[in-house]
Amino acid sequence: MHIAIQDKLKGSSVIPDLLKPNLPLVICSRAINWNSTKIGHWYEHPSNRFWKTLHEIGLTPNELRPSDDHKLLQLGIGLTVLVKDQASIEQDCTHLPEKEVLADRLRDILRCYTPSRLAFNGKCRGAVSLALGMDVCWGLNEKVLDDFPNTPIWVLPDTSGANNRHFPRLFQHWRDLSKDVRRTT
Repeated sequence: MHIAIQDKLKGSSVIPDLLKPNLPLVICSRAINWNSTKIGHWYEHPSNRFWKTLHEIGLTPNELRPSDDHKLLQLGIGLTVLVKDQASIEQDCTHLPEKEVLADRLRDILRCYTPSRLAFNGKCRGAVSLALGMDVCWGLNEKVLDDFPNTPIWVLPDTSGANNRHFPRLFQHWRDLSKDVRRTT
């Protein structure tokens, strides 16, 4: 039976990470939003397209509900966040931890769980660039982390309803990720 592994890393969250070692895909967001912390499930906000997107690109057999979030582990998909100590829907980077804290968190995730690939749901308001120590582009990023050269890094358009205007034209990056995951699993 697959269960959510409680966060072994520093900090805590109302919603535990959904992680186990050697998953084909781990999707990382900046932080848990307030709506999800109130309800207790990932990507709970009604305007968030996360669950619909996973189904549309073929990573889930049907459109899961937030209350089904635990089923992702059975499908080889994990969920985590960069910022574990705050539930946040802030629109800027003013409350991000130091670059070293974000980079350490990212390396801890990769070291503890060794996913085949890591995908960020959005550029996370600057957190991804800070954590990676580089500028990022949409899709597969050619530059990888020196400590983890075999872990491809994907940056995908944010599924949040706040990204409605840009999401349709960037959706292809989610499809490309799905092709990569299905090609290797």
